[in-house]
Amino acid sequence: MSRKLAHSDGPFASIIGFSLTDVIRTCMLLTRIDDRKEIAKVRGEYFKDIRPVDTVMQVRRIINREWLVEIEVDAVVDGA
Repeated sequence: MSRKLAHSDGPFASIIGFSLTDVIRTCMLLTRIDDRKEIAKVRGEYFKDIRPVDTVMQVRRIINREWLVEIEVDAVVDGA
């Protein structure tokens, strides 16, 4: 599940013009806090040597009841 979400860096990020190296902060909202280790492992596979600030929080529910995690990403992009 989380691996599928992580693939969004490809087409989605290229449409809005950033890459993982531009990411300075991530915030993960989990409906099951026990999933944090699995999600952190997948996150580490993609960010590797990039170390953005990370916040993890448990929430009661996300707008789509089927979703288990929501990830917010802040990126700083050089240029116009």
